[in-house]
Amino acid sequence: MTIPFVQYGRVASLHRANTKQWTDAEKRAIAAFAGTFKPAWDPPKGQFSDWHYLALSPLHDSGIYHYTGPVIVLMNATNFSATDIFLTGLKGMKNVTLLGTASSGGSANTQTVTLGKTPLVLRIGAMASFQSDGRLFDGNGVSPDVAVNPVPYYYIGGPDNALTEALKRIQRGEPPR
Repeated sequence: MTIPFVQYGRVASLHRANTKQWTDAEKRAIAAFAGTFKPAWDPPKGQFSDWHYLALSPLHDSGIYHYTGPVIVLMNATNFSATDIFLTGLKGMKNVTLLGTASSGGSANTQTVTLGKTPLVLRIGAMASFQSDGRLFDGNGVSPDVAVNPVPYYYIGGPDNALTEALKRIQRGEPPR
């Protein structure tokens, strides 16, 4: 079981440590994690809710397909927000290789605010999300396990050299990372 990230704020898919949703194993993992977690920034008291957590637990159901082979996930700077969370959850997992360039780093669960009787509308972040190492997602993308920078001709319709590299690794039967 892993705790890929925590956050302050209110998001439906994440839960406080004391929620009844958690299994005993998840409660123990969250308690152990919370005991060592050091955020890079301390949210101001009274301006954010209690910490919320996401725990990834294996499902033990014979009806669910379980793949154990190698996986290569292509990533780049267009990955943002929910994709950052997805990449963080996969990073370090057995048989998973993140290949490409760093994600953009962000999360915001935005709220829309209309400025008075004007046509101006703002979208502002309503939470602060942290990676499991304490870094904020905002401004800190997820790093790939294998860095493959795009070559200039990719931007004018040329081949995707990250995809080409991933296919070569699969064809050679290389183990992850």
